[in-house]
This record gives sequence, C-alpha cells and structure tokens, in this order.
Amino acid sequence: MAKLIDDLESRTDTERLISYSVGVVNGGEFANVVPTRCVAEVLAVASSEANLAEVRHTMQSLASPLPGVGLEVTSGPERPLFLPGLGTEALYSCAAELGRELGLTLKQRISGGGSDGNFTGAMGVPTLDGLGPAGEGPHTFDEHIEIASLAPRALLFERLIRAVAAGRVRLG
Repeated sequence: MAKLIDDLESRTDTERLISYSVGVVNGGEFANVVPTRCVAEVLAVASSEANLAEVRHTMQSLASPLPGVGLEVTSGPERPLFLPGLGTEALYSCAAELGRELGLTLKQRISGGGSDGNFTGAMGVPTLDGLGPAGEGPHTFDEHIEIASLAPRALLFERLIRAVAAGRVRLG
C-alpha cells in the first residue's frame, strides 16, 4: 500500500490542478500479526472535465505492485465541477469592488476541492466561494481563522447582498 500511495500522490500536478491525497489508511488487527487487508481513502481533485477523466482513468488503472496481492478501487462520492459563468463573473466583479472599498483584496481563481458551491455553480446559479474569514492551514490540525477578518468580511457580505437585492448586479 505504501508503494501505491507514493506512486499515486506523485501524480499530483499542481500546474493543471490535479491532485491525489491519501488521508486515511487502515489495516491489520494487532502489532505482531501480518495484515491480510489494507484500505486507503484517496481524495482526488480535478479542475476540468478533461482532468477529471484523467483522474478516473488513473484510479481505475491502478494495479498492485506485488504479485499475489489484490487491489480493488471503489469510487466514492463525487462533486460536480464548478466553472464560473457570466453571472458568477458579474457577482465577483461586484464583490471585488465592494471589497476594495473595505480595504480587502479578493482574488478570483479556480481551485480544486469541493464545497456546496460545486452544486449551485454546476447548476448555473451565480456562486462565489471562499468569501469567509481569512485564515491559514486549511484541512490541517493547525487550521485557524483570523479574528480581525470577521467584521470586514461580514460587512462585505452585507454590502454584496444589498447590491444584488437592489439589482446593481446582472446575474443572468
């Protein structure tokens, strides 16, 4: 399993936003008993349909590096890709302008990963993600938010909601 994990994670391509991360590995029953089974959970992330097809192919093409050792790959839950449309672009432009007025710099980017925004964005609903508080260390034991970012971000949300409600943003 260690060889497979090393091989799989080495296929991560940050330039193309394709990543493989094994975060959970389980196996064995007791310290002095040879394990007969091992399970690893892989989070695979892709930023486009073509990259997602590559991830699927990679996962289904995995083979055991040792003779006589079986390997089974089972797909888990999948989130749809979220690529911004015109409504999302308009919403981002408004948020960026409002952010500047508050001294915030909002950066537009497509990133791997998943949120509820994947579902609304894939449905064509104008969606922004990542406007919450600033912080560091996402998905680690060191993850934290910066308390000082709470008030400015809340004010940004208020102003963005008011702008949308007033019709100052063309969402469709």
